[in-house]
Amino acid sequence: MIDDDLREALRARASTYQTSPHAWIGVQRRLRTARRRRFAALAAASLSVAALAAGVPLVLSGTGSDPTTRATTTAVPSKGHEDAFDLESRQSPPVGDPVILVNPADGRYLRLWFSRKPQQQGLDQPVPSNAPRYDVLCWAMQSALHGRTYAGCPVDADPSHAGQYAWYVGGTADDWSRGETVISYGVARSKVRKVSAIAADGTRLPGVIYRPKGAPAAVWAVTYPARARVRAFEFSDADGEVLGRTTPDPFLLSPTSAAPVTPPVDLPGGLTARLHTDGTFTWLRDGVMVAATEILWTGATAGAPARIISWHFGHGRWFGLATAGTAKVELTAGTGAPIWAATARDPWRRGLALFSAPSGRESDLYTGGYTIVGFDARGKEIWREKVPPHPPLWTGVPLSTPAR
Repeated sequence: MIDDDLREALRARASTYQTSPHAWIGVQRRLRTARRRRFAALAAASLSVAALAAGVPLVLSGTGSDPTTRATTTAVPSKGHEDAFDLESRQSPPVGDPVILVNPADGRYLRLWFSRKPQQQGLDQPVPSNAPRYDVLCWAMQSALHGRTYAGCPVDADPSHAGQYAWYVGGTADDWSRGETVISYGVARSKVRKVSAIAADGTRLPGVIYRPKGAPAAVWAVTYPARARVRAFEFSDADGEVLGRTTPDPFLLSPTSAAPVTPPVDLPGGLTARLHTDGTFTWLRDGVMVAATEILWTGATAGAPARIISWHFGHGRWFGLATAGTAKVELTAGTGAPIWAATARDPWRRGLALFSAPSGRESDLYTGGYTIVGFDARGKEIWREKVPPHPPLWTGVPLSTPAR
């Protein structure tokens, strides 16, 4: 399995250097095709090279919670109070006040700010000294699960966005681990006064506009249920006249288009686990994907070290994968009672054990830390993973107020 931290670092850094609004989608597709032709170790190495080619990911502060490939992660340990936001904001100084939002998936802060950057024509092309400079919307966020911080400043081939009243920049809807609620955001010109997300059933979900003091443009944001399957964002003026729409790329709504391997596995809490033919593992609830990871094993894992492979919190559940032979998993945090779950064996003979259990108060788990232990059928402990506390960052900064 590719380390989740490394994948998110690549997602964060590659999105920093887009050559077109959909360039990162193409990058994802090419990386996914290439890495599934290799074994896990070779894939991890190739991704590390890709990370260096794009610039060392701005992923700082904290310790990864996935033990599978810690040695391959390109994350940089934090020094003192330094984090990815500090580093990125020094490289990309803010123009005007920032916009401070809450990531609805985990309650951690999402920071947005404008910066003036030179136009970049391509990933492998130098930026000329006389290149025109444009205002771009930068971002920084903290992963509550991993405790790391991520940051970037997307720059596309036409950062002027001539003829557009508003455009999409980023959000959590395309994350591989989604909460019940997600957020999308972007840039809006002064004429835009309203923004709505249009769900698959035609329902309009209203968003908000922020006008940070001293900033060159407004910021729009829409928070909506992940199950809404948003197909467009619509922008209008003060009189309600529609100024334009932005349509999300369907690829962002799912990490794979490969067929699932039958049969699926139904687990407690309404979760369904699916393995796809390209090595993607997805978790669904009521038919909507809530999390995914990558399994690059080409067969069963007999003789592999006993360990937990991947885990997620969300939708009131704690769920994940461990190696075969794990009969029970147990999570303990603070002085509370342990949370445990019996595992289910995978029907695809990939050497997996699947589990799902109520998660309790996830924010308390992140803040105070927790321990996960795996037991075999005789009740013997066969692996243990201790996750340190990941307290929230930037909490002294007040949240932004939407424009009226």
